[in-house]
Amino acid sequence: MCLFEYDQEKHIKMEKAESYQDGIALGEERGKRLGQEMGQDIINRLNQSLIADNRLEDLTRSVQDPIYQKELLKEYGILM
Repeated sequence: MCLFEYDQEKHIKMEKAESYQDGIALGEERGKRLGQEMGQDIINRLNQSLIADNRLEDLTRSVQDPIYQKELLKEYGILM
């Protein structure tokens, strides 16, 4: 008699669960990275627009005041 029995069905279920969790972690990491890149692009577009319009005081304020920054993003049509 064998001390350890191999349960193929149990093994397959465990492998599937691990693969599923790995896939979720990979997707979350990818989503986080893409979100950061998109956020950076949005803020860069706002900053470039404010500089082009010589609105340097607004640029400074937007860095310090997230509510005002959101208003400017809407004003420039960058964020709806």
